[in-house]
Amino acid sequence: MHRPGICRIYGDRIWLDGTTLEEIESTHKETLKLALDEANKKYLEYVARTNAERERLREEAEAHKAHVTEAAKRIKFE
Repeated sequence: MHRPGICRIYGDRIWLDGTTLEEIESTHKETLKLALDEANKKYLEYVARTNAERERLREEAEAHKAHVTEAAKRIKFE
């Protein structure tokens, strides 16, 4: 009973065009729950990767700044 192409996502809403509430309840509900669980899992993985990358870049920038500061202290024009 699944029909490709009837699902649309608008913000936090899921629209199933051309279906009835009864079909959603009897057929689509479980599939939607599985899809939402998978989407939420992938989103959490994305957030974790993004945060890790942001932290890595911050640490690199901090290390670079420390290196430049130390190198600048060694340069004297006397």
